[in-house]
Amino acid sequence: IKGGSPVVYKKDKMSRFGVLDKYAKDGKNIKWIDVPDCFCFHLWNAWEEPENDEIVVIGSCMTPADSVFNECDEELRSVLSEIRLNLKTGKSTRRPISQCEDDQINLEAGMVNRYKLGRKTKFAFLAIAEPWPKVSGFAKVDLETGEVKK
Repeated sequence: IKGGSPVVYKKDKMSRFGVLDKYAKDGKNIKWIDVPDCFCFHLWNAWEEPENDEIVVIGSCMTPADSVFNECDEELRSVLSEIRLNLKTGKSTRRPISQCEDDQINLEAGMVNRYKLGRKTKFAFLAIAEPWPKVSGFAKVDLETGEVKK
């Protein structure tokens, strides 16, 4: 047996999300949506916004993608992000939730109110992984305004 990471990042591959209708009887009609430059090892919540045919996914996106699993000289960034999957166009967008550059801290190992999973949530509670991989505190993040309270 040869050692090494169980996860291998391939730069020529595209990240994508599979969306299956909640009333589907099987996986035949799964819709795949490409999400360029996205590696989210942890997802915190997702909900539907039927008024604009989108699914909103909240997750911590890591760059470089395989730095958690392999030796890497680049500094790891884990940015809390909003990913929007448009079911009508098949396109996606991704943006950092915190809009202030000073607030771009590594946010990982979090949660939302478990009674709101699958529904729009206002807050997420995450560990501040600074310096990576140590946890130096916790943050309450307003998912609408991007405000981070440490």
